[in-house]
Amino acid sequence: MRMKRAREGFQLNRYQDMEFRFPEAVNLLESAVHELLDTGWDERFRRRAAEIATAIQQCTTQTGWTLTQRNLRAIGSLLSFPLEEVRSLQAALRERLLDLLDGLKDAGIDRLQAQSR
Repeated sequence: MRMKRAREGFQLNRYQDMEFRFPEAVNLLESAVHELLDTGWDERFRRRAAEIATAIQQCTTQTGWTLTQRNLRAIGSLLSFPLEEVRSLQAALRERLLDLLDGLKDAGIDRLQAQSR
């Protein structure tokens, strides 16, 4: 299921889309990152996760979500590591990527709760 979901197209075109679809976007990014980690940093999965992180980051540029943008930039930077460097840093990269994803998920939950008030 993760593989299928990561391959599906995902578009966010407007600020309103970002407000309502942020949790879905983060779930898609999380699936892509888990696939990357499960495959030992396979280049196809690395590119896919990086593309998703970049797309979400670009969509948040007009939102003012500074912390979210910072987390997405950090994820993008970590995803840019070449395989040669990843081998020696794999455990630390995995932990940091998962921590940043947790922060994004928490931000999405906070936004949904704020909208429902």
